[in-house]
Amino acid sequence: MDGNNEFAVCCCFCAEPLCLEEAVKMQISTENMADERQTLFAHKQCLVNALHSSIPLHPDIADQ
Repeated sequence: MDGNNEFAVCCCFCAEPLCLEEAVKMQISTENMADERQTLFAHKQCLVNALHSSIPLHPDIADQ
């Protein structure tokens, strides 16, 4: 980015930039990754839209 930390990450669903402080942070791994993790970021609404409605969400995410 341009050095401005206001938009420090990119949403993994819509690919638009978002402020790190507002992003949902997800860490993913597989058995093959051992101790390694990949961190993904998302807008709350993008995550809510991507998940099935039967998946329970933390109140900070569900209150959109």
